[in-house]
Amino acid sequence: AGRAAQLRGAFHELYIADKDDRLFPVPVRVRNIPGGANVNGASQAWGSIPSVVDSAEVDDVLTRRFFLVDALSGIRAGAEEEALPSLVRFASAMRLTVRVQEANPSRLFPPVLDVSYSEAFVGVGGATQVSASFEVTYSMQLVQYWTTVTILIVFACVFVFCGFLYSAFAWMRRNQRTLLDGEFMAHAFVQLLRCYAEVFVWLLFALCGHWYVFFKGQSQSFIMLPEEEDTGPLQVMLILALVAKAVHVAEILWTQGHADVFLVDWETSHGALVGKSGEPSDQTPVSAWRTILVANELNELQAQRMTKPALTLVIVLFFMVGLDFERFAQAVPGDGSRASEYTDSHVLLRFAVSSFVWLIVLVGQQLVLRFFYLPYVEDKVGQFVDLLSVANVSCLILPEKFSGYYLHGRSVHAHADTSMLELNRQLRQEEEGVTSHRGLSPVSEVQSFAVFLTAGMRDLYDTRFRNPALAEQGVEAGRVRTNAANPTNAPVNGLSVARARRAGDGFRSSPEEAVARYSEMSTLLRDWIDSNLEGHNYSIREKTYLEKLIRMPPDMSFALDSVFLFDPEGSGSWTRSLLYGREYDLSVFEVLIYSVADLSLKSSYLAAAITFLTWLVVQWIRSALGQSNLAKKTIIDDRFLI
Repeated sequence: AGRAAQLRGAFHELYIADKDDRLFPVPVRVRNIPGGANVNGASQAWGSIPSVVDSAEVDDVLTRRFFLVDALSGIRAGAEEEALPSLVRFASAMRLTVRVQEANPSRLFPPVLDVSYSEAFVGVGGATQVSASFEVTYSMQLVQYWTTVTILIVFACVFVFCGFLYSAFAWMRRNQRTLLDGEFMAHAFVQLLRCYAEVFVWLLFALCGHWYVFFKGQSQSFIMLPEEEDTGPLQVMLILALVAKAVHVAEILWTQGHADVFLVDWETSHGALVGKSGEPSDQTPVSAWRTILVANELNELQAQRMTKPALTLVIVLFFMVGLDFERFAQAVPGDGSRASEYTDSHVLLRFAVSSFVWLIVLVGQQLVLRFFYLPYVEDKVGQFVDLLSVANVSCLILPEKFSGYYLHGRSVHAHADTSMLELNRQLRQEEEGVTSHRGLSPVSEVQSFAVFLTAGMRDLYDTRFRNPALAEQGVEAGRVRTNAANPTNAPVNGLSVARARRAGDGFRSSPEEAVARYSEMSTLLRDWIDSNLEGHNYSIREKTYLEKLIRMPPDMSFALDSVFLFDPEGSGSWTRSLLYGREYDLSVFEVLIYSVADLSLKSSYLAAAITFLTWLVVQWIRSALGQSNLAKKTIIDDRFLI
C-alpha cells in the first residue's frame, strides 16, 4: 500500500476566484480520450474560415479533474510489490483558454483547460527524458470579424478579376491579337496570378494592421486576438500570394531574357582612304567598338536594381533584431516591454510588424534615391541614355512583338568616332547650348519613347533580319552580297540567323551573311527613323491622360503608321525591360518570401538569409539570360560583354 501511494499521482481540480473570492470550477477537456473515439479532438480543418458555431465542440466530454503524472497504472498485473512501472502517463500539453464574449468584452465565457496525455516507456538502462508544455491563450468568438473578412475576400476577388480583364485587354492591344490562342491563355493565367498577389498582399497587410492597431492600442480589454489555429485562411492566402508572385517574377525574367534588342549605329565614314599613289581608295571603315561599348553597358544594366536588396535586408534586421521590434509582435497589449520571456509572438502581429518595417525601409530608399542619390550622385540609367548620344548609337528594345521602347542616341555632331580632344570640344558645345537638341523631335530633348509598331513594320523586321529565308524570295535594293567565287565569303544557303544563333553566342555563331543582314537592317531602321523608308511611317505624340494613368496602349489594329509616345526620363518606363523598372514587383516578391519564412521559422535571421539567397538566384538567372540574349540579338560575341 505504501509503494502504491508513492506511485499514485494526485488528481487536481482547477478553480478561478472571482472578485468576491468565490471559486468557479474550470472544466477540463482531455484532447486524446483513450478508447478510439476522439470526440474532443481538433475539429476544424486548418485553412478553413472559422464558422459561427464549432459543431465539434457540441459533443465534447468535459471533466473536473486531471492529473499531471500517473505511474501506478503502468505496473503490470501480478508484478512484484517493489516492481517499477513499465510506462508513465503524464500531461504533455496543457492550454488554458480564456474566451472573451464578443457582445460584451468586459465579460468572459467559462475558461476551459485542454489537456493532452502522453506515455513514456521507462528505460532499463537509465532515465527517459520527456517534454511538456503549458500555455494560456486569450481569445474571443469573432463571428462578425470573420463575416467581414469573407466579404472583403469577395470584394478582393472582384478587384482581381477586373485587373485580370484589363491586363488581358491591354496585352491583346499591344500584341494586335484577336484570337484566344494558347499564348494568350498562358499570359492571361500569369496576369491572373499577378493580380491576385498584388491585391491580396495589401488585403493581408490591412487585416493584420487592423489587429495591431486595435489590439496593441487598447488600454482596457475589449478585443482579443484570434487563435493561431483560426488564422489558417490568412496564412493560406499569404502562401498562395507568394506562389503567384513567384510565377509572375519567372514570367518577367523570361520576357526580359528573350526581348528583341537592336543597336542602330548612326556613324558615317570619315571619307575615302588615300592609297600609296595618292589616289582615293576604299571608304574609311566605321569602328564597331562604340556599339560594343554600348552593348556592354546595357548588359551591366540588365540585372541592376533601383534599391539595394542587401542594404534593405540589413536595415530590416537592424529594426527587427537590433532595435527589438520583434517584441511588438508579442500577443500582449502595449509595446510588449512588460511581457515575460515566455510570451510568444502572434502570426498576425508578426506579419504586421515585419511588413510595416519593409514598407518604411523601401519607401525611405525610394525617397533618398529619387531626391538625393540619382540627381546628385549617380544615375546609371540616365548615364546610359547620355552614352548613346555620345556614342552615336540608338537602341530599340522590343519585349513584345509589336511594342517596346526606343532610345534615340543619334549624335548632334558630325562624328562620334573621333579623338579625345574633339570629343571634349563637342561636349563643351552642348553645354554652352550652341548645338541642336538631342531628341528625336527637333524641338524636344526627350530621347526615350514607348514605341508601337504596325504589322507591316514588324513583318519587315522579321523578313529582313530574324528570318532571312523569307527575304530570299525577292532581291531588295542595296542588299549586301558576298562574292560567290570566294568560298570563304559565300553565304550559307538555308542557314537562318535563328539556327546560327542556337549554335552559340555572338561572332562564334554569326556567319558573314548574318552580320551583313544586321548591317542591312541597321540601314533600314535608320531610313525608317529618318522617315525615308517608303510605306513605313511613324508619328510622335504625347501620351494621353488615360495612357499615363493606367498605361493603356494605343489601338494599332487599323493603324497605318507606327506610334512613338514621349517617355521623359523622369518616368523611365523603358526601364521596365530591365529589373530596374520592375522594382515594385521584386519588392513585393521579397516581402512575401521574408514573411512566409519568418512566420514558418520564427527567425528574422533565417528569413533574411532565405530572401537574400532568392534574390541572388533571380539576379543570376536574369544576368545569364540577358547576356546570352543580348549576344544573339546584337550579333556581338558574348566574350565582349564583361
